[in-house]
Formats: sequence, C-alpha cells, structure tokens
Amino acid sequence: MDPAQPTHRIQVLVSILPVTDAQAARYRKADEVDTTQRGYAAKVTGGRMGSSSWALDPAAAAPWLVFRTGNRQVRLRVVTDGAGTMDELVSIAHAITTVPGGLPVAKPRTVRLQCDRGSAAAEHVIGGTAVVRRDALVDGHLWCAWGSEAASVWVMSGTDGSDQAFDFQLVHDAGTGTLDPSHRVSVGAEGWQQSDGYLVFRTARGQFVSISAAPNDEMKPVPIVMLARAISPAYS
Repeated sequence: MDPAQPTHRIQVLVSILPVTDAQAARYRKADEVDTTQRGYAAKVTGGRMGSSSWALDPAAAAPWLVFRTGNRQVRLRVVTDGAGTMDELVSIAHAITTVPGGLPVAKPRTVRLQCDRGSAAAEHVIGGTAVVRRDALVDGHLWCAWGSEAASVWVMSGTDGSDQAFDFQLVHDAGTGTLDPSHRVSVGAEGWQQSDGYLVFRTARGQFVSISAAPNDEMKPVPIVMLARAISPAYS
C-alpha cells in the first residue's frame, strides 16, 4: 500500500506449494470461466511474463496478473478499480522474479485457533488432510485457509465496502443471466450460495464472510455449506 495514496493497494498472493504446468492450466481455465460468468467484456490473455502467465485488464475494473517463478505461482491484483495499471503489475512481477535466491521457502502452517473449528469440514471440501494452513487477521478481520497438494479452500471476511460485502450483494441479486443463479442457505444472519458452490453470508454483527475453493470446477456446494456452518461461530 502507498501511504500517500491509501486507495493504491496491490494484493500479492504466493502459492506455498509448487504449481505444475497441469495445475496452472486448470487454474487459468477456472479464471477464464469466472471472468465470463462475471460478465466482463475483456478476456483473459497472456500475462507478458512467459508462457505460464495470464492476465485480465478490464476497462471498468481493476487488473490482475498471474505468473510463476521457481515453480511457485504468484497472483498480483490492483485492489481498487482505477488505482493501478497492468504495466505496474508487470513491473512488480519482474521485481519478484529477480529476488536474489528466489522466493523464500514458505512455512506450511500459520494457524489461528479461531479457524480450527472449521478444519474438519474444510478437509471434506479439499478431499484429504490439510498439509497447508494459512490463517491471519487481515485489516482486523479473520481469514482462514486450508490446502492439500491438489485443492484448497479459504474463508475471508470484511465489513461494508469490502470485497466480501460486494460479493454478498452480487450473489444476493444474482439471477439467471450471465451470473450463476443463487439460492438462500441457512448460515449466519443471511446466507446465499451460487450453483457452483461459492457462498457468502452476513453476520448479525455486520460482517460479511465468503467461502471459495480451488479448483473452482471441483467445488461442491454441500461441503461448502457445512464449512460455513462450522466456521460461522468464529464471526459471531
């Protein structure tokens, strides 16, 4: 984040485990499907960072870029629409690929006890033991993540103005057009789920919580609901 420009924020996500060519191809395909479902006119294209990179640079939304370095996948995203450019993301990507010695080895587990209540349900979502945990407080809000070598699931939260609040309204209002239709689920004060499994709910305290998994095309709605119900007390 640029202290002089609080809205100028770049999100940097780095995979903990190595990502193979086959996995990268699946992740790109999932991004292409998601972009179409969100109704963007722009298409996913090559990311200017080699053959295993891809990007989206929509005219009316924030750009993002995905690439690999040392077999670790990196996703860069401008957080606020209109507050950054694709050229800026490419410049940051080049800087990351030239870090002396490469990216440092990531610890497999960073755990917050509040997330433990969701661990059993999360392992049902990913279909096995979670060998990776990434729990954190992000701007004071609890985020939890579990991963295996083949799949991952994560829970993110925020208040009014956050991505989670935006997604809650989007899924709430989803119809049968270009977006997946949604339906009510019994989670929190009010919960909604898309047919692809993506779930968002609102708490009585005004927090918004989203749950998603990767690969997107393997996300199953019922296990996601079970995880939402298991983790919801952490936000009450």
